[in-house]
Amino acid sequence: NHRVHIVFIHTDEGITGIGSGGVPARWDVARLFLLGQDPFAIEQHVQNMRSFAFFISRPWPLEVALWDIIGKASGQPIYRLLGGGQERLRAYASTGELRSPEQRVDDALRLRDEGFRALKLRFHRHNPRDDLRVLEAVRKAVGDSMDIMVDANYGWVIAPDRAPQRWDLRTAISMARAMEELGVYWLEEPLYCYDYDDLAELRRQVNLRIAGGELNQGFHEFKIFLEKGCFDVYQPDVTFAGGFFQCRQLGAMVQ
Repeated sequence: NHRVHIVFIHTDEGITGIGSGGVPARWDVARLFLLGQDPFAIEQHVQNMRSFAFFISRPWPLEVALWDIIGKASGQPIYRLLGGGQERLRAYASTGELRSPEQRVDDALRLRDEGFRALKLRFHRHNPRDDLRVLEAVRKAVGDSMDIMVDANYGWVIAPDRAPQRWDLRTAISMARAMEELGVYWLEEPLYCYDYDDLAELRRQVNLRIAGGELNQGFHEFKIFLEKGCFDVYQPDVTFAGGFFQCRQLGAMVQ
């Protein structure tokens, strides 16, 4: 079973903000920073959270809950409060489990019938050529009617999954070049998220987008990605990278 933590922040005006994800190990410390404070003072809250995140786990779901309060109090969706770049985004269907080529083709056709025009496949088999066979089958089935992305999911390790089949740079280059021939839109997390130099070299060697940064934390890590030219597609998770406020700043850096 997978446990998901839900965070509730209550205000004296009767508004409750909700966030989810990793939470602080020390709620008593988190309360000290929040009790009696103005939820709209996001910049100060972010500075406080950066301070205690260094010692007591990830606090950023609290920041998400504060933005929920701000959105409810303002009567506006958070995307609009953050700048509202556009009101519509293209959705893609993301697959997680590993399936046979035949099963995955059935999934892709069903998802296309549901209206999706983009699909992300998970690559994680011991023999990466077996993953390529799934990709080849799906591309043949959907033709040019869907964009296809690939997630190798090798950006990080969670015990006990030691990923003994983890790709090295040469494998990643070989796989990416095979994906080029099949029109893959992006390749996500092909290497460990702190292999900055190898990620940059992979991006130089191939002609498809390299994506990552899902579980990286803070400006310092993304600054290295940008300086070294590691990615085409940056994917910070607000509950890891510093909340909505800092991810908005990261978005501006990437632009």
